[in-house]
Amino acid sequence: MKGKKSLNVSLALSMVAAGIGLTTQQLVSSANATTQVVDAASQMPSLENKQVLVGYWHNWAPKSDGYQQGTGGDVKLSETPAGYNVIDVAFMKADATNRMPTFKPYNMTDSAFRAEVAKLNAQGRAVIISLGGADAHIQLRTGDERPLADEIIRLVETYGFDGLDIDLEQNAITAGDNQTVIPAALKLVKDHYRAKGQNFLITMAPEFPYLRTGGKYVPYVQSLDSYYDFIHPQLYNQGGDGVTAANGRWLAQNNDAVKEDFLYTISTQMATGNGFVKIPAHKLALGLPSNPDAAANGYVRDPQAIQNALNRLAADGNRVKGLMTWSINWDAGVSKSGVAYNNGFVNTYGPMIHNSTPLPTDTTAPSVPSNLQSSSQTSSTISLQWTASTDNRGVREYEIYRGTTKVGTSTTTTFTDSNLTANTAYSYTVKAVDTSGNVSGASAALSVTTKVTGPTPNHPAWTTGVSYKVGEKVTYNGKTYECTYAHTSHIGWVPDLATTLWKVVQ
Repeated sequence: MKGKKSLNVSLALSMVAAGIGLTTQQLVSSANATTQVVDAASQMPSLENKQVLVGYWHNWAPKSDGYQQGTGGDVKLSETPAGYNVIDVAFMKADATNRMPTFKPYNMTDSAFRAEVAKLNAQGRAVIISLGGADAHIQLRTGDERPLADEIIRLVETYGFDGLDIDLEQNAITAGDNQTVIPAALKLVKDHYRAKGQNFLITMAPEFPYLRTGGKYVPYVQSLDSYYDFIHPQLYNQGGDGVTAANGRWLAQNNDAVKEDFLYTISTQMATGNGFVKIPAHKLALGLPSNPDAAANGYVRDPQAIQNALNRLAADGNRVKGLMTWSINWDAGVSKSGVAYNNGFVNTYGPMIHNSTPLPTDTTAPSVPSNLQSSSQTSSTISLQWTASTDNRGVREYEIYRGTTKVGTSTTTTFTDSNLTANTAYSYTVKAVDTSGNVSGASAALSVTTKVTGPTPNHPAWTTGVSYKVGEKVTYNGKTYECTYAHTSHIGWVPDLATTLWKVVQ
């Protein structure tokens, strides 16, 4: 678990030498040369109400593979420029001999890598492992949910990772059962750390066309609706693909002349769910290449276009979470002619993101769910539905109560309660929970009765001109009624209207 770790003495001493700041109380030697250490890598820094600048870090040696034949920089993980407060380590992937994706540092020991993570965590910066990459051949199948969750937890405990980023591309997005297995595994991991009072970050980096309504990434977003922390779509490498502005103008992703409008429009459409799966603005970061070598196209040549787009979004009430770039190493790289890029991305956009006014603490609860009703019943189940709540940040889930007992949660506006007793009345209320954990008041209570078990009694249909005695039963309009007052029926005394003569028993 993340918390106290069993590490060997040499690791602990190396952390001290590296300046991690372990106290004497954190080092307790034993005869077998092991120690219990609470180190900085045990932390999972909170990004709640913080703007983010996300950068990917290459877990491979530099090579001249840029789109303009440049070379990425050789950046020590712990020396990632301070403007990046989220570092995505690329990549966790599978290979020909191991179907289960995993990770291993390419140029250092496990303990040395953990010490690098510890330095960043001590500064309040998050380090997460990115699953996938352009050449990943990840293909999981049903039944891999628990093994994948266990492997992710092992990597967290070994290296100190603070979360996982889904960066599946091309065929890997839909390969095998990835669309169901990966979300299910991540829910297990998130719940594991939630139980320990820590927030395991879940992020995604989809290419933006896959976020369109019905797109390949939609199952991941919807399955993890109440679990993911933010999404940073790749707004590059899509050439002439783009979006249509409100005035009908086509805004291509690779058209520098309309870059501000493209960034503003696509962000607005994602934040409102207009043509895209909805990603609330406070969970949306904009993914951009750090320079022309980092992507085939999409590099923003005029930083003012980004600043203007961010200002317009904020003015609309759609202030986004921040920016992402591929990559930290390319930001520190050199062009084909040897000209250094000098961390131009982080130096330009770090102040733009981090010097903005912090997001206010969210203390506003969602509106109370309304119009609670039962859509169907059986002898052992009751299905409920209600009208969605609204919230200033977004509704995470709904809590469903049977009487005073919480019986479940739902990320949609429907829920089915099961294992109930036949012919029994139950009372339900629903509360909404927002992404900050604020809980709404309870909805108006709804009383619902389960159906009678077994076959429907064979009672005669009600008709006129019959002398009914107290206790006799009839059927009328699909319901069973019992006579409560002896009488001779006529057309004005139908059972559903003559409530002094009849009572419903089914």
